[in-house]
Amino acid sequence: MKVSHSEANVKNMAIVLKGIEKVYHSPRQVTCALKNVSLKIEEGESFGILGSKKSGKTTLLRCINLVETPTSGSLTVASTPITGQSSKNLDNIRRSLSYMMHPPLFMNTRTLYENIALPLEMTGKKPMFIRESLNSLLTALNLQDWANVYPYQASLFLKQRASFARALSTHPKILLCDDPTAGMDHKSLTLFLQMLQEMQERYKFTLIIATDELEVIKALCKRMGVLHHGQIAEQGTVANLLATPQSAVTKEFIKTAARGEMPANLRRRLKATPGENLYPILRLSFLGSSLQEPALTEVIRNFGLSINILQAHLETLVNQTLGVMVMEMRGEHEPVHQAIRLLEEKGLNIEVLGYVPATT
Repeated sequence: MKVSHSEANVKNMAIVLKGIEKVYHSPRQVTCALKNVSLKIEEGESFGILGSKKSGKTTLLRCINLVETPTSGSLTVASTPITGQSSKNLDNIRRSLSYMMHPPLFMNTRTLYENIALPLEMTGKKPMFIRESLNSLLTALNLQDWANVYPYQASLFLKQRASFARALSTHPKILLCDDPTAGMDHKSLTLFLQMLQEMQERYKFTLIIATDELEVIKALCKRMGVLHHGQIAEQGTVANLLATPQSAVTKEFIKTAARGEMPANLRRRLKATPGENLYPILRLSFLGSSLQEPALTEVIRNFGLSINILQAHLETLVNQTLGVMVMEMRGEHEPVHQAIRLLEEKGLNIEVLGYVPATT
């Protein structure tokens, strides 16, 4: 038996934040956790909030989840203004929201099944209804054989799956996930992301996932915002932000997540500034499975340059393919700069990583 989405009596679950600020006051200091945050998250989409620890990710989710009240700015969910409303008037919205926190919290005196069922119990649902409602969910998340395990007996991955099941037990229209993959090994991460995608396809909820793991957002989201010191450094499609990052913090996330930018021996010889007999190491990124024109061949032919490709790979994002290439460009100073300008005109994003003596 499924819980009908119509129970919440809420439609068009778009989320709009305008100029959200959150300030915490204590006897010793005033902390501004969020500063002028503006976002629009469409109904049914997967939106990523990328930020390091203490960037304000959790505070932002708690504001959307109605646990925290913004100090200023406006928040609208399903065309309903949230800021300034009484708690009673927000009950329908609250029933449409679910929050998956990290680390997951459980009652150790209850089994995993009893913890998962708790939100339904709190809304007055009968045990038979709960069992029928949760049956397919437990099976989909491979929890049916672990239902009677207590939290202290469970592995981290098992508890994270149980936390996910509990968040989905009420069939929310909006699911907020706060670092849900933290601490997972590669195998567990792959399985969990697959489960998350399958559950969103099945239940059609809006997903907002906050994480410091760029790979998670790349696997799940079409759009993202980069949060830094409580402010949105930039936002847009994941593909565009990876191909043409504008902020230093986005570039740092990309650099940290990059797979083998260049050989280690070359990286050790990298110089920050150009000089005599030094050649640039470039990172090129572009959208699409291949360049529309043989741009590198044109560069070599027109400017008399030599190109040494160090790394190249394509990766498939949710709705786009991103190409990344790291290469050494040898030649005279001016032809090199002309070649870079030509490649940028052809739609490539180019970053100079540094300068090295010519490799043999």
